Amino acid sequence: MKTFETSTQEDRLDFSNINRIRKLRNSINLANVEINEIATPYTCDMESLISVYRIFKSIVGEQSETTSYGRKKFLMAVMDLSPPMPLAGGKMRSGLRQKLADVMNIKTHTTISANLQDVMILYRNYRDFRRDVNMIIKNYLKNNDKTCEI
Repeated sequence: MKTFETSTQEDRLDFSNINRIRKLRNSINLANVEINEIATPYTCDMESLISVYRIFKSIVGEQSETTSYGRKKFLMAVMDLSPPMPLAGGKMRSGLRQKLADVMNIKTHTTISANLQDVMILYRNYRDFRRDVNMIIKNYLKNNDKTCEI
């Protein structure tokens, strides 16, 4: 006949840790739902970048489109219209960096990533930058419906 001894501290499951894990998983799930809600892009179609670029050129002018400052306006507008995860430290949608580089005629797509932090600072601190970016977005949205849900 087997006898059962009372369990010792070493062989017991730590139910407090299990409960903590459950609570953390639930919090992560809720956070992911919230992220998906606020990160819903206005467009998932990368071909729409050409339309956004045309609007950008009409607002900033032919000369400004080739300056770093000008291109950053376009980049910020695209980041607002696309899933904004890269602005919050997340990854950019697959193929977006290369498509941006192609549209802006930039040789290396790493320039796009290097400029992401700059565009946030410029948008927050410079009224003319913010005005132009908002105008680009407004003009794009005037002619396009929200076409993408994550």
